Amino acid sequence: MKKMRVWRIVGAGLAGLMFLAAGCRGKSETQAGAQTGRSGGSVENQAITAELLDSLGLEKGSGGSYRFKETKSIKVEVFDRGLDGGRSKPEDNFYTNWIKEGMLRDHNVAVSFVPVGRWTEVDELNNLLAAGLAPDVCVTYNYSTIQAYANMGGRYGYEPLYQRIRRALPQYLELAGG
Repeated sequence: MKKMRVWRIVGAGLAGLMFLAAGCRGKSETQAGAQTGRSGGSVENQAITAELLDSLGLEKGSGGSYRFKETKSIKVEVFDRGLDGGRSKPEDNFYTNWIKEGMLRDHNVAVSFVPVGRWTEVDELNNLLAAGLAPDVCVTYNYSTIQAYANMGGRYGYEPLYQRIRRALPQYLELAGG
């Protein structure tokens, strides 16, 4: 159960990171090689896919997965429940190290975890946000906190990005395994 929660957090963070990285643009071999792209797809779809990969700063990695050309970093909130008597750090343990190593190796994303007390999360997140140190991915169960963050600009609207990539959305979903 905990593992699934961690993957949801990391997955949401990566999805957000991929959308945020969409503003990066540069020349890529994938544009030049659009004619020889995936088998079975039309040349137009292959060109859209190559353009999408380039606009997201992605390249084809080993095993058919995609990774960022340049190392990206993301900070993810992790709850410190204080249940193990201080034997392990919530941001530095077997599971977080496994995620960090795998994300860097497979996707060129450096993940760092920011511990936040589970029972003091609202106060800690407010302080981190005010200091400009809030994690990229935060979790809270307090609706008024979510609304306050949204009012302060702590959310990202996807409409401009959607308008930019909507013709390539089917190819993006295929790349994402959906």
